[in-house]
Amino acid sequence: MTSHDDGKPFDKEREMPYKTATMLLLTPGTSQVYYGDEAAKDLIIEGTVGDATLRSFMNWDAINSNDDTKKILRHWQKLGQFRANHMSVGAGKHQLISDENGLVFSRIRKEDKVVMAINMLEQNILIDVSSVFEDGEKLRDFYSDKEVVVIDGKVNFTSIYSVVLLEKIE
Repeated sequence: MTSHDDGKPFDKEREMPYKTATMLLLTPGTSQVYYGDEAAKDLIIEGTVGDATLRSFMNWDAINSNDDTKKILRHWQKLGQFRANHMSVGAGKHQLISDENGLVFSRIRKEDKVVMAINMLEQNILIDVSSVFEDGEKLRDFYSDKEVVVIDGKVNFTSIYSVVLLEKIE
């Protein structure tokens, strides 16, 4: 999370690429991805001074051949696609739902409603969505592509991911 004018970027060592993506792309307001953030492009380039390290070559070889880099890029893409599909992510009213087993919150802008959960600590997830969705509504977790039904104001499913992006299925 930086720009070409920033000499002190967040996570310069690229030790937290998933957290960087989650923070940037699920935060309210405008987000701008600087080239290479989405693939954890190295920001420590020997022989560079100042912001020249941020202007280094894109890591295309790693994107094409490194499984870890591919997973990082896929995480950025999923979050970016969800954000692009839902104006409420960046411009919606934010409401905290829970912070007991990770952070669960909603964003609502006009008819666009989503519930997001990050840093989920357990794989068996029970999320209260009653403030946003009604019983019987079908939802999809955009991140895992799993479908769930709201029962008693909650959705219950198993996820191996620490990110849940719930949207109503039309």
